[in-house]
Order: sequence, then C-alpha cells, then structure tokens
Amino acid sequence: MIGSLHFQINEESVPCYVLDIVGNLIRRAAVGSPLTLIPYAVELVTPAAEVIAPRPWSVTPETVMSRVTKVAPLVPEVGRAYPRNSVQQILMPFAPQVETDETEESIIQAIDMLPGLDEESAKAVRETLAIHGIHPIPVSGNYNENLHQARAGEICVGGGVKVADGWFSNMKVYRKALVRSA
Repeated sequence: MIGSLHFQINEESVPCYVLDIVGNLIRRAAVGSPLTLIPYAVELVTPAAEVIAPRPWSVTPETVMSRVTKVAPLVPEVGRAYPRNSVQQILMPFAPQVETDETEESIIQAIDMLPGLDEESAKAVRETLAIHGIHPIPVSGNYNENLHQARAGEICVGGGVKVADGWFSNMKVYRKALVRSA
C-alpha cells in the first residue's frame, strides 16, 4: 500500500517517496528526523533489486507516480512534491535508525581495526557494527564528495571503484569510502 504521497514542512510540499543512492525506494514522513542523511527517511519500502525486477505486489517508483498522477489534480500539493513527474533520487545511502549506546569513539575504533583483522574476525566486527546501525558505504554511480574520497594523487570523474570501505549510519558518515576512477 502506498499511503501518503507528501507531507508539509514549513509550507513546503515534501515527497514521501525518494530513491537513495543505490536505487532503494525509501519512505519519508514528517515524524522522521530532518537531520538524517536522507532527511525525514523512515523506512526502506522496496530494495533496489526489487525496484529493477518488481514482484506483482512491489511498490515501485512507477507505482508511486501512477498514484501521484491520479491524486495531483485533486490535491495540487502532491504535484508540487514531485515537480519533475518522477521520484527524486537523493545521492545518499539509507540506513534505518537504530538506538545504540555505543560512542562515536568506540565505533571509529572498531572501523579502524578492521583492515588488520583476519576474515573471520572482520566479519564479526562488521556484524557488530551492523547491529549498531553502522553500514559500509555503497560505491554506486558517480563520485559523491560527501561519501567518497579519491585515492591520493587521483581525481575521480564519473564512476568510481572502491579501494577501501567507508562507513555510515542513518545520521552521519563516519568514514568516507576510498575510491579510484573506474
């Protein structure tokens, strides 16, 4: 079910549905935080792989825009929330909010120790980070200076190839992904 298509913030019509950097369909709502990487994001609706190859019951950008087309003549604010008649892509990754007692210092410490660990230990640390809402930054599409850092002495133009993981939560980027030009 699609539900609301927009919400109002300071008299601005904000779309409830956006795509993140990898193409996941994300739902936003006024109850979400404006301080997250994708402002007001509250849940993953449809993963990118399912957006590309939807199931009959999948909510896709096309499903959302079909609904927008029907509702916009009756509720003009809906049309204003989707000005290009498409679901906007925000070039940031989505992660659900996770309550954690871990400090930023302990999270950075765990990230810093990853390169020196054997595969089994590194997997355990990655799983622990995920439990606390910390995920590897996806390297997808074009270089994004908010998420990626070019390898020393290189300039990244267009797509990038990951050299070292970056890490993020729903609220911040802990470490940018180190990339080189594709």
